[in-house]
Amino acid sequence: MRGKLKDKKAAKKIIKRAKEHPDWYTKEDVKFAKMVKRRIKLEKLKAKEDCDSWRQSKDIIKFIDNLHN
Repeated sequence: MRGKLKDKKAAKKIIKRAKEHPDWYTKEDVKFAKMVKRRIKLEKLKAKEDCDSWRQSKDIIKFIDNLHN
């Protein structure tokens, strides 16, 4: 997780600096930074979604166990 945070911060810095100084970075650099930022965001959302589905399945198991008792 630590590496992802550094990557996200670096991507944000590149995007911000490119807005202020367009001649510092190429369009490809900025596109790549945006792609990295978007990928990290999607991975985070997927992890949260997997966690939520795990919680739901645990709740269903508890409900079924309570029915049998």
